[in-house]
Amino acid sequence: FQGIGIRIEDEVLITETGHE
Repeated sequence: FQGIGIRIEDEVLITETGHE
């Protein structure tokens, strides 16, 4: 997954490879 934007609790978390 590269630059996947996940919307959780009205917050956008961007998960990158090798990054939590």
